[in-house]
Amino acid sequence: MEDHGHSSHQAVNSNSDNLKEREFKLPANYNKFKKEAQKASDFSSLITYLNEQSSKTNNITAFCRRLLKYKGFNSFKTIHFFKHEKGQSFAQKFEVAASQAKVKDFHVNEFNQLFQRIKKSKNRTFGQESLKGFNFDILGTFLAREFSLGNHNVILIVSRNDFLTQTKEEKQSFSKASKVIAPYFDIILNKELEIQQLKNIDLALRHLPFKVDVQPIGKEDYKKLPSGRHFKIQREETLDQADIFHQERIALLGELLNTLKHELSNPLFGLQLSADLLLSEIENPESAQFMKEIRSSIKRSQSII
Repeated sequence: MEDHGHSSHQAVNSNSDNLKEREFKLPANYNKFKKEAQKASDFSSLITYLNEQSSKTNNITAFCRRLLKYKGFNSFKTIHFFKHEKGQSFAQKFEVAASQAKVKDFHVNEFNQLFQRIKKSKNRTFGQESLKGFNFDILGTFLAREFSLGNHNVILIVSRNDFLTQTKEEKQSFSKASKVIAPYFDIILNKELEIQQLKNIDLALRHLPFKVDVQPIGKEDYKKLPSGRHFKIQREETLDQADIFHQERIALLGELLNTLKHELSNPLFGLQLSADLLLSEIENPESAQFMKEIRSSIKRSQSII
């Protein structure tokens, strides 16, 4: 009998032809999903890097130096980091490069002016024209972003130390970092504050005429401070009881004044920023003079605090 069936080879060829005739279509949102997945992956690697570096350092200079080593920041040579602790009358500028770092103090008014100028910018790209009226020694063009944190206001500036326009990749890397880096600055700066406060407390306790035992959790005979910590004065036979009570009142007063300072400084700084912003937009001379008087009163209050 003659076999009219197809061979296996013919069947394979037939299936291949059918597949070629069919047009394979990707889902409509596949490309969008792919871009979002790639973006999430990029942010994930950046966040992982920032987590590692912030856990290894307790000061902003070391953190900025580590930031320069991130793959997206390889082309930048210098980071200029400005910080202002809310309520203080001065600010600081850290100029950080791979092998050296400089620190400079300056008045808060200059910081506020630069903060507002950067805040009003749309593309975050600046040149020497943007620095007219300032004495900050920033070479060439740069990218900048301002951040308002819990206890500080800060400015991040990155520069290649030349006058060429930044590349698209550099702008994208800076923009990506700007979206996630604020909490890490907050962590590092609060670490610095805590370390400085502990140093001040330790220095004060060393100069007291008697020993004060401070503990995070007190026992039955420990007294609680407004900060939540507990203390006990180690009494000596030769120590006058009145002196002990006086030192207790001084300790409580110090805690109260420190709390009061922070509670008043935050709203005053917000008022100062608003006053500076409104003053730059007011055209009426009488209204401008009125706003200057408000700003002067705010500065006087900050000085008193």
